[in-house]
Amino acid sequence: MVVLSAIYYSAYVGSGFNYADDGNYAQVCYELLLGRDIHDIVLSYGVTWFKIGEGLFHLFGVHFLIVRILFFTCITITSLLVYAAVSTATGSRGLSLLMTAIILLVPPFPATAFYGLGVMMNVAAQMRLATRLRLASRLDAALAGAALSASFLLRPDFGYAFTASLFGLILLAPRANWRMLFLNALSGFLGVQALALLVALAGGYADVLVSQYLEYPALIMGYLIGGIERLTGHESVSVAATVLGRPGRHALLHSDTAALALLIYFPALVVLAFALAAAATWFKGRRELFPIFLVATFAAAATLPHYFFFRPDLAHIANFMPGYVVLAAVIMVQMNRLGANQNRLVRTAGVVVAGALMGHLGIYLGVGLNSDSTGAIGVAGDRTEQFVSASVDARVTLNEKNHLAALQDAIASHSQPGDSIICYPYCPGVAFMAGRRLLLHNFFADDGTPLREPGWIENAITRTREARPPVIIIMDWAINGTDRSRFDVWAADYVAAIKEMARDQMVMPGVTVYFL
Repeated sequence: MVVLSAIYYSAYVGSGFNYADDGNYAQVCYELLLGRDIHDIVLSYGVTWFKIGEGLFHLFGVHFLIVRILFFTCITITSLLVYAAVSTATGSRGLSLLMTAIILLVPPFPATAFYGLGVMMNVAAQMRLATRLRLASRLDAALAGAALSASFLLRPDFGYAFTASLFGLILLAPRANWRMLFLNALSGFLGVQALALLVALAGGYADVLVSQYLEYPALIMGYLIGGIERLTGHESVSVAATVLGRPGRHALLHSDTAALALLIYFPALVVLAFALAAAATWFKGRRELFPIFLVATFAAAATLPHYFFFRPDLAHIANFMPGYVVLAAVIMVQMNRLGANQNRLVRTAGVVVAGALMGHLGIYLGVGLNSDSTGAIGVAGDRTEQFVSASVDARVTLNEKNHLAALQDAIASHSQPGDSIICYPYCPGVAFMAGRRLLLHNFFADDGTPLREPGWIENAITRTREARPPVIIIMDWAINGTDRSRFDVWAADYVAAIKEMARDQMVMPGVTVYFL
């Protein structure tokens, strides 16, 4: 499986240059390598994730390919964990290979590949614990605790989610095992945390690590409250300014939106229905399978809020899929086993459910393989032109090459290597490819930024006036899918100040480059 993954991913690992998400990761790691204070960067994910990239740059040099290899290594490990989790939960090698093949062919969005990794390390470890709960060893519990701890380092909300499922598993074990399982899970957890904390203390960012842990409970509540607001049609201004719109229910009736709408809504219904069915098995006294059902539910539910409530796009759906295929496999196997001992109606229902699940996964394959919003080979497309800079060597389309070359020439002719520039709303990879640093602490800005940081526009104007960066790049991107999320709309005062300071400018399709 590893060999097949390596062959497949190597065919297109060098295709495309995403200067938004991939570029953000590369630029943060680059800035940290150059000694920028980590407190001077707004981090979108767990600090440990970025420190890994910094370490790789230190070992192998600063290059975009290093970033891509890291992403696809995480994706490969995620696929292996999918196989382990499905195999453990179902005992079916064939179904395990099928579900793994789906994730292998249309993997998570590369820049956030750690989503799937953070989820699946917990699912695989906890599924092992769930299937042998009465005979669980100290090692089983310690592995589950260590996996939980590692997920906190990547993205704490996954850690909090799987803390609940792990605690539930321990309570479901025979009472005589509670103490042993808890203490060994805690030992595994604290062992990883102690190592991470020692590294963080040595690196001077222990406070950032701890503060992220403390901030995420409020962020999780924001997800839940904001999600409820959206579903009821009474969303607040802060929620409306930071989310993508999702297709309405009528989108299922239109051919151009039906596939995406189905990919958004169908899994949410599956997760809800399965959670209710799992609860029913508990209250009906059929509790022997409940540990497996518990882990399978969390496998999908942990990442559902990210795509369903706030970013209902294919990239975030792809991040949701590794856990979801585990849930789908458990449903299909349990329906088949239930039908074997029941009447024709129940068996028919099992066939229908399995067909619906596989049909949905088939649609995901069809859409995902041809899209550059997932980690699939669709990113290659007609990208046959080679774009080369000091830190980037990627295959791109002819239009992309011309666009990137024009930006690179503009930056090179008006600034020096190591200068600080500005790239907004979300194109830090442009600075990375040109070997430049970013002036402001936000590498990403949308219409929710002034809500999260009151006074951000005024402070950005002041900092820009003081530093007078030689190049400022502003892209006309409706980053949240609305006109109000265009930078020159919500940050009109800042753009006006830039125009006042600029001595010249260059206008390209969708981009204006200002020279100060």
